Amino acid sequence: MFGRFFTEAEDLHRADVAIIGYDLGKTFFLGEDPIDKTISVEGFPYRVIGVFEHRKGQLFQNPRVENQVIVPYRTYRKHHPADDEHYIGAVAVPGRMGGGAG
Repeated sequence: MFGRFFTEAEDLHRADVAIIGYDLGKTFFLGEDPIDKTISVEGFPYRVIGVFEHRKGQLFQNPRVENQVIVPYRTYRKHHPADDEHYIGAVAVPGRMGGGAG
């Protein structure tokens, strides 16, 4: 990933930040660095804080991953309070996993 993942504080404070897929960054920013630029998602402005790396060479590629936008959960709820169905995905981020007993 380029940039960073959002923090717990950004989630708690419902910050308008986003991580975008590689193809979105390449398409919308045409060779520019998308970090700290603003995108509009469903009419709401989000500051890009991270971009997922291009996933080349994988046997089962998922093109949706390259075009996704990820925002903090509480930020999503702020903008979509009436939504009663939620999807929560889990992604292991290098350096962010706690150490277990050895």
